[in-house]
Amino acid sequence: MHRILSTSLLGLLALQTLPAQNNWVTVPEQFAQIPGNVSLSLPARWSKGTLQVILDAELMSPLVGQSITHLRLRRPAFLLEGAYSNRQLDFKVTFSTAPHRARYISSDPAYNRGLDEVVVFEGPVNLAGTPAAAAGDRVGADLIDLVFAQPYLLSDTGLTIEWETGLAGTAMDVSPEHWVDAAWHMGGVDQGFAVTIGQGGCNSAGGSVVHLEMDRGATPGFGKTLRFKLSGAPANTRVYLLVDLVEEASADLIPGFGGSMAALGLPDCVLWTRLPAGSQRYGFFTARGTGTPPSQVVEGTTDGAGELTRQVEMPDLPELHGRQMTAQALVTEGTRLVASNGLVLFMNQASFKDHAALIFIPEDHVQTIWAPWHGASPIFQFGF
Repeated sequence: MHRILSTSLLGLLALQTLPAQNNWVTVPEQFAQIPGNVSLSLPARWSKGTLQVILDAELMSPLVGQSITHLRLRRPAFLLEGAYSNRQLDFKVTFSTAPHRARYISSDPAYNRGLDEVVVFEGPVNLAGTPAAAAGDRVGADLIDLVFAQPYLLSDTGLTIEWETGLAGTAMDVSPEHWVDAAWHMGGVDQGFAVTIGQGGCNSAGGSVVHLEMDRGATPGFGKTLRFKLSGAPANTRVYLLVDLVEEASADLIPGFGGSMAALGLPDCVLWTRLPAGSQRYGFFTARGTGTPPSQVVEGTTDGAGELTRQVEMPDLPELHGRQMTAQALVTEGTRLVASNGLVLFMNQASFKDHAALIFIPEDHVQTIWAPWHGASPIFQFGF
């Protein structure tokens, strides 16, 4: 997992109708149903400080002309990220027209504010406890849900969001929990990245919790070598690594991205890759290293520690740059198959590029003491 700005500094359109009868748009849109690759200490883990974000008009275009009434942030869904407890915080959230593009964000917050500042929310908030992500959860639970006193009409411009946490004169405390889900292209250079999705270990009788990850900091892409690491499996056992394009369930897919594997004899398991129609239980694993590019099935055997590292050579397919691929491992455990978590790979680029940037201002400082984070943003959900 990756953190942004812990105490050591390491810390467009997805529209749906929810029970509250609001429409929701996720920004950046790519993360409506996919988790981010990093998490932030503000606005909830640190009890005092300011997060300022600039979102360019390209990211906000689905909301132009809409009256925004709600704002949500969710928790991350990293592997083994535990449940979060309740937390009481004070927030002040201000919107304004961004005076410049995100790539020009300054360490001085005054330079990033528009002249039309509007306080959309101010007051105490009780953050309810949230559960850890389950095997089939694509994203983490909502962590913060703010309802505005008055709607905010978004114009055809970029947006500056300034989110202040804590009251003047109060002391800083740092929670071990309460991270906020976010996405980050290091340095604002969009070369793609990998995120884990769901949790591993379903269908295990022996307690195996199988994790599949890529090298930290890897930028997956076509024309590159993808290096996967499996851990938590039984020793000296067979592994089937599936790599494929993201596809939802359809007539020729069983059962499709995020579908149940119960019909294949794996109760409570979720498939994050796809299987060809007509596959009978484990029969689709009969061929080794097969698949139609870019789809691949790669076999291997774990070592004595229950780990396996495999490299997969991806063909150079420029027409698929920007597509999402998935990877998942199925591991033999006696007569059973145990499913790992999934990986979603943003191949070569994730598309929001340098259209977002942020700064962190700790406690009562008037400006940040760190360099701005280009190509970074919390994953916002705007309700209207």
